[in-house]
Amino acid sequence: MNLKKLILKGGLQLGATQAVSQASIFLRNLIVARIVGPADFGIASTFAITMALLEMVGSLSADKLLIQAEDGDHAHLQGVAQLMLVGRGLMAGLVVFCCAGLVSDLFGAPGAAWAFRCLALVPVVRGLIHLDMYRIQREMNFGAAALVDMIANLAGVVAAWPVAAFLRDYSAMLWLIVGQALITALASHRMARRRYTVCWHWTYASRVFDFGWPLMINSVLMFIIFQGDRFVIGSAGRLFHAHLYSLEDLGGYSVALALTLSPCLLIGSISSTLMLPLLSRCRNDRSEFSRQYAMSAEILALVCGVVAVPMVAAGGWLVTVMYGARYTAGVEVIGWLAAAQAVRIIRVTPTLVAMANGDTKNGMISNIFRSISLPVTLLLASRFAPLWMLAAVGFGGECVALFVSLWRVRQKFNLPFSLTLKPAVITGVAIALSGISYMTLRQLHPALEPACAIVITSMLVCAMLLNFSCLRASVQFLFAEIFRFTRGRSVLSNFERTITL
Repeated sequence: MNLKKLILKGGLQLGATQAVSQASIFLRNLIVARIVGPADFGIASTFAITMALLEMVGSLSADKLLIQAEDGDHAHLQGVAQLMLVGRGLMAGLVVFCCAGLVSDLFGAPGAAWAFRCLALVPVVRGLIHLDMYRIQREMNFGAAALVDMIANLAGVVAAWPVAAFLRDYSAMLWLIVGQALITALASHRMARRRYTVCWHWTYASRVFDFGWPLMINSVLMFIIFQGDRFVIGSAGRLFHAHLYSLEDLGGYSVALALTLSPCLLIGSISSTLMLPLLSRCRNDRSEFSRQYAMSAEILALVCGVVAVPMVAAGGWLVTVMYGARYTAGVEVIGWLAAAQAVRIIRVTPTLVAMANGDTKNGMISNIFRSISLPVTLLLASRFAPLWMLAAVGFGGECVALFVSLWRVRQKFNLPFSLTLKPAVITGVAIALSGISYMTLRQLHPALEPACAIVITSMLVCAMLLNFSCLRASVQFLFAEIFRFTRGRSVLSNFERTITL
């Protein structure tokens, strides 16, 4: 199978499984929330927050090293990475167990200390995951990791109702999270091609640490960036001893952030998984590497534009339709948040280009510059600035971070800015037009907003296809494969073939 077909197959696998996984997580939370009630679900949500923070703190991203490194197939490197993963899981579990009382008090649920102690099982179990499902992504084979993720999340949905109906409190979410971690670990061993081994070698351990520590810091920065604005809005009154933003403001901002962040995370996850092995395998051929870099930048610029333009042009209408007229704060900020997420998606390409060449500091350094916007946000909040200004500062921070990321790629690898900036400028013009149209049409009939979004999105797609030959060739190949796939086949046979991919 040629490279283009491998990429298409991988994209279909990742797209389908990520969609199923995200839907499964949503359904699991919805089922538990409706059965246990808001108070217990509030405590249950703290489990997910705690686990998300643990996943970021201490993660050396050894799975990415196995994909990126030239000797990533070496069994000893994988054994050392798996031993370090076990050690990290044991340390994280010990920290959660010892700090259970403190964490439960911090979240205002002192009676749930026992549950946080049980939650310590999760990092320990996840430390036993077999990394072979990530190693084989070097061959553009994403099926194993995608299937493991989908199986674990689907199991959570299936178990959600009986577990929540039996326990009827926040402990239901605890045991669902523990169960999903256990299924993930078992399934990773079932999908592995190699026997599970652990070993120690100082040279390999040093490589894992040198590769992973910038990514670990970057993950912490990302957690702060994603949650920082909401923390400022929610705590500004206590920080400055004045009544500033209301809970309704925080709720509206959270709604808008969720609508814009979810597609960003989905696109980022799929593109990172696809592009890292693709760029890593041709990093020694500078001509081919530059071509793959350009193609990746063009595709991501188009995708983020297709997502961001409707959010900017018709985001206010979307918030009102989905959540109701009470969420006016979300209407005010969704355009700026969507623009910021678009820049974040564009930033994925230079970050992966650097990582494919062994530079894991690019994302960390650019996010350090991105986080500088948080003090500005805090200053504006202290003066009770409109929420859209807080969101606009975040957009400015993303633009600065993009420039820093591109500058480092230019300095270290002699790759020109234009490979990313040319498609990004076209997308930026489309987003700016969307903002102008929204400001013009907001006083007229709301139905004009989605119509205008469709028109500008169509213009963006045409402009991108006319200006970039690599992108045009990729789209032509995609439609040719879809046509070949569907020609002469029934709907049922198409569905069966998609499942077998």
